[in-house]
Amino acid sequence: MRKENGGQASAFNAGIPECKGEIIAFLDGDDWWAPNKLRRVAQTMNADASVGIVGHGIVNVQRDGREQAEISPRGFTSRLVPSRARACFADAALF
Repeated sequence: MRKENGGQASAFNAGIPECKGEIIAFLDGDDWWAPNKLRRVAQTMNADASVGIVGHGIVNVQRDGREQAEISPRGFTSRLVPSRARACFADAALF
């Protein structure tokens, strides 16, 4: 789909309702994913039906090659109650 530039939120608002799959993943134009990232996300979601959203740490890579990791503390979990997660995304037809 093509859309006139209107910013990130505008792109999400236009694109999300057009999605046909069970999982939506976001990748900005200046980002990249590690190998098997989507497989690991899908496995995590499939392992527990109550999981509606998966988040994880990131690594910022500077132009000079320096890396800075932003990783959630070990054991950190944050779960939305499934009904609340569904309510958050109901208008976008994600559930």
